Amino acid sequence: MLSTRNLSIRYGQENVITFPDMNVSQKDAFLIHGPSGCGKTTLLHILAGLIKPLTGNVNIFNQDITNLRSSHIDLFRGTHIGICLQRPIFIQSLSVLENLILAQELIGHKKNINVIYDQLSQLQLNNKVHQKTYSLSQGEQQRLMFARALINNPKLILADEPTSALDDLNTNIIIELLKNQCQEHHAALVIVSHDERLFSKFQNKIRLK
Repeated sequence: MLSTRNLSIRYGQENVITFPDMNVSQKDAFLIHGPSGCGKTTLLHILAGLIKPLTGNVNIFNQDITNLRSSHIDLFRGTHIGICLQRPIFIQSLSVLENLILAQELIGHKKNINVIYDQLSQLQLNNKVHQKTYSLSQGEQQRLMFARALINNPKLILADEPTSALDDLNTNIIIELLKNQCQEHHAALVIVSHDERLFSKFQNKIRLK
């Protein structure tokens, strides 16, 4: 499903960070844990094809995404990868529902309202469907980001600090939802986080220093 080899990235002129190799299979839930500044988010962005590494490669479904052109990686990402970035970004002029419909249509899927309502219900956002996204609380925006990432049933889910704005109850809801999505759709989940609450919830994990 996902494998990396010899990944590194350069910061400035001389500082090079190297990352441990990873192998993540279908239905696997994998945690990359470590303090702020250790390169967790950078590694996630490399896995998503948002930035290119200095060395090494990332294979997803036997496709080395580090060799794809930008237009091809955009389509590959939209089709196969669901990304939950640390900072939620939406089209502020659109409602919650409209943002999720757009996520479906951007990769050529037909609008499916039933899927959207089911996803929002799981995340306790079904009463926010017609609100503009700017009116949501930080925690609600973060949960909406998960809904958007999961809406097209991606086979790889990448989440950057997914519980940073959530209390214990919603943290458990989100982690269980992401894990259940992996099991149900034979997807792989990779989370990067400094949240100590998550460390005991994952069997497959690495620590970055």
